Amino acid sequence: DPAVTGVSREWLRDLRRVPNDPALGSPEGEYVVPPGTPIQWALARQGFPAAWDVTTGATARVAILDTGIDAAHPELGGKVASADSVDAGDARTDSDGHGSHVSGLACAGTDDGRGIAGAGWGCRLHVVKLGTDLTGGIPDETIVRGLEVAIGHAPHAIGMSFGGGPDSAALDAAIQAAYDRGVVLVAAASNEDDDDGQGAPASQLQPGDAANLDAGRGLVVTAADFADTRAGTGRGDEISLAAYGFYDEERGPPGLISTYPGAFTLRDL
Repeated sequence: DPAVTGVSREWLRDLRRVPNDPALGSPEGEYVVPPGTPIQWALARQGFPAAWDVTTGATARVAILDTGIDAAHPELGGKVASADSVDAGDARTDSDGHGSHVSGLACAGTDDGRGIAGAGWGCRLHVVKLGTDLTGGIPDETIVRGLEVAIGHAPHAIGMSFGGGPDSAALDAAIQAAYDRGVVLVAAASNEDDDDGQGAPASQLQPGDAANLDAGRGLVVTAADFADTRAGTGRGDEISLAAYGFYDEERGPPGLISTYPGAFTLRDL
């Protein structure tokens, strides 16, 4: 047909790999969001289905320095490769809830037909308990010992969702030891909107040195909100990237759904 200028095959495209965890497909009904928005909306927005096509993290191991973990939780128990405590009691319990929440975001049971999906899908956890209630702050000595314990398990990444205050020489040495072993260090940015200095350990992972791109030894993560804007958390040269996190309920769901201890916690008071 002379009217045809070109011919090409018509291909059928497969859906990206999506696990069967209900929170990835069930619509959000608690907060005002566009129709069809799933409860666990952040993973698709951050491109995880495409990443899961490449790997589901079956051999990845993540160390979490925090308040412990509820090892009896069905989404977490089978993911615990090790559980150590820095003078903080049983690391397989979590009377605060923060450690279980962070652990679930990273490595909750995935494609198991229940609950949520963890970003790392098949990854396993090295839990290092630094205390039962970290709201009053964590001494540098405790963090350093926690890092030493974590490094001993040779994890691929270490997550530290805490921080504040000036840099520390002892903490710097522990960070360097992990960095020298090829561990990916990740720290949370400040929770305050007006902070352009993130406090340690974040400030020691990503120094605010725009002239020296090699100064960084890890990732400092600030929060983005449902509207894809900064979520009232840290900003400035000490930030490596943003990921979805907590934010104002007026702009969408006020947090990320994750795992939480089954027993009563300090946050339930």
